[in-house]
Amino acid sequence: MVFDAVANQVTAFSFTVAGLPTSPGTRVNAEFPTTDTVAMGQDSYQYELLSNGEVTVQMATTGTGNVLAEAFTPSGFTQPAFDAAHLLAVQFHVVTNVSNAIDVTKLCISDFAAITCP
Repeated sequence: MVFDAVANQVTAFSFTVAGLPTSPGTRVNAEFPTTDTVAMGQDSYQYELLSNGEVTVQMATTGTGNVLAEAFTPSGFTQPAFDAAHLLAVQFHVVTNVSNAIDVTKLCISDFAAITCP
């Protein structure tokens, strides 16, 4: 089911991260798939979590602060623009790392909240 973050005046999501993996080359993304990116067979827009603590991710791809980026660079076509009115989910993804063991036994996302601004 689609969540219209724009109509609901959600401008960002905040949460607390604990237990990020410390293995070299391992990363954790907060991902935001939309009906547009899924329909094109593409991955979502993402924000890479770099450290433990409080995080606020803006529902935008430009501007100041923690903004979203494409999860990967498409080959041969353009990924649709991020549209917060077509949000399908918020996902936390430990990206595959084939060269090292991934220590995610204590990863915790808490205090998840939508930030609204009229």
